[in-house]
Amino acid sequence: MSVALETLMQDYEVIETRRCQLMQQILELQKKEFQNRNITGLPGATCCWNGKVLKFTIYDKPPILTRTDIAHEELYALWAGRIVQAYREARLNLRFNKVLVLFKITTNDISYWDVDNRAVSLIINGIKATGIIPDDRWQYLSAAVCGAKGPINKTEVLVIDGRHMDDLWRTHNFDSLF
Repeated sequence: MSVALETLMQDYEVIETRRCQLMQQILELQKKEFQNRNITGLPGATCCWNGKVLKFTIYDKPPILTRTDIAHEELYALWAGRIVQAYREARLNLRFNKVLVLFKITTNDISYWDVDNRAVSLIINGIKATGIIPDDRWQYLSAAVCGAKGPINKTEVLVIDGRHMDDLWRTHNFDSLF
């Protein structure tokens, strides 16, 4: 390897290391600012806890949304606000180190939509805002989205303690299925 190439690679490693450090600082600051946001809460959702699973029900389906959408902040306030308000009304104080979140989006029409196009991140941010989980990074949250046809538009959100998920992986040898 030439000296010039080696020097460039070393310089790149220094820059990349610094970029990662800056990104971590940005994420930490964003998290602090997000947690300090005053989410007033809005009606439109219910919340119940059966001792094992926390369930939110919203009689609507999440919008199809991109981050560049002009209404992103308003939709965030609406959807996260519904989750926060329902959680407050349920008077719960749950804390989990890790959760599995299952979304069931029921629609009463036959319109075409991809499960990855629905803005479930708005709901996830609401769950994070309740304090149930420390953050919504992969270490703390896994999620799955399912679609269904039904008489009314409805989004059901199950929040399951991640320890149950870990137990499932430990007690079942899924490799034997393949």
